[in-house]
Amino acid sequence: MAYTRKNEKIMNMVLGILIGTIITAGIIVFFVYSNKLEDKKIVSPQTQVTKQMKINEEIPKDEPIEPVNKTITDDERIQDYDIIKLPSNLKIGDYVDVRIKNITSIDTIVLTKKEVLELNSGSVWFKINEEERNLMNKAIAEMNTERSILYTTIYINPEKQKQAEVGYLR
Repeated sequence: MAYTRKNEKIMNMVLGILIGTIITAGIIVFFVYSNKLEDKKIVSPQTQVTKQMKINEEIPKDEPIEPVNKTITDDERIQDYDIIKLPSNLKIGDYVDVRIKNITSIDTIVLTKKEVLELNSGSVWFKINEEERNLMNKAIAEMNTERSILYTTIYINPEKQKQAEVGYLR
């Protein structure tokens, strides 16, 4: 079959239709994906609903939402850790003690009665202050140099159980 001007025109038309179809499909995918992102509602950490809040309770717009009986200090931050051994039944909202156990089985508490704010692929988020951050940094350093292990224990009834005492003083 000889190559002619007519075949060239047909090939250009087919190529044009193919490119137009690809561009149109890309635009459709973009709009579908962007609409799905708009449907997801993002809740900021400042407006988290706590267990103490009642459903349908109206909150004045000019008052910030804070958990009952808890104050936030200037040095508190939310910190994630991915090196703590977590129990398989741990869930968001549980209260835990973070403990360190060394190779001689000496077990001490590093952080006490911390609420699990978030869980994701072996990482856990806590609200901690600067003193607790320093203790965790020391415990992590010990874990890396002395083959210790960081793990958590879950409070069974956190409303009634008292907070344990921190025993880690390195």
